[in-house]
Amino acid sequence: MLHVLTEIPLDPPLVRASEAMSLIARPQAIRSGRHARMVFLLDGVFLAGLSGQALEPVRGGDIIILPEGTILRQQKDPDSRGKNHFFFLFFHPSEVSGEDSFFREVTPWLAGFRILRAGQTPEIRSLLSKLREESSDGRFGARAKMNALARCLVVEVVRNMEDDHRLVPVVQRSKAYITNQAKEFVAKNFRDAIRLSDVAQWVNLSEEYLCRIFRAETGTTLFDFINAYRVECSKEALLRSTDSVSRVGELFGFSSGTLFARQFRRHAGMTPTEYRMAHGGKFGLLQGSARM
Repeated sequence: MLHVLTEIPLDPPLVRASEAMSLIARPQAIRSGRHARMVFLLDGVFLAGLSGQALEPVRGGDIIILPEGTILRQQKDPDSRGKNHFFFLFFHPSEVSGEDSFFREVTPWLAGFRILRAGQTPEIRSLLSKLREESSDGRFGARAKMNALARCLVVEVVRNMEDDHRLVPVVQRSKAYITNQAKEFVAKNFRDAIRLSDVAQWVNLSEEYLCRIFRAETGTTLFDFINAYRVECSKEALLRSTDSVSRVGELFGFSSGTLFARQFRRHAGMTPTEYRMAHGGKFGLLQGSARM
């Protein structure tokens, strides 16, 4: 349960900053959606990690870098009361303009999940305090000053990352790498029913962000790729076995013979039966022998 204490609006590509208290009573997940974020744990301790990775303790003074589209697992630390004090800084990487050289340089630093141990230097603590104070100051120029303080905060965190060789863990993943991870999952599981949520969990991204990346990298949707992959893999079985078309489709992950035939025609330009006959598959040869 998250209780927001302060909400600070900022100008793009920054979105906002907020201060909050959180009580972690049971395991939960944070989905960053389209926003990357810096998470400053001001006080407390909890366990955190990406899906499929071991949970690591995060303590007061640590900073988490959470890329857009990432799912972060959280769990109460056995030795803590579960109450944590946070400060968040949100970014919208897709809104970084070509003319904004500052944030173009910052964006790569937000592309990987990181935990900066004791990353809150005295300078960062001071900037956090000034940003909170300025949010309650209604005088002229308050918003401009808040944006300037937020940028200074980003500078100090990135400098910290440049200097710190103890990042735990560092996961730098390009869009091509994420796409290849998704394809790897399909190759391992194409005979089974594949849900979007399964692939998203495998690559540790939200479903929406995974679909966006996959289409941008391949020019096709994830499910079109899955169906095309299944069709391609089924061709050899059509030629080498005497199983019915429906049975072959079932063996390669299609829920019905009708769906298999439709997808096969779409990706191969002919029906499975026509493919068998055209390429002299065993089933086709048996049919030909029966007519002789």
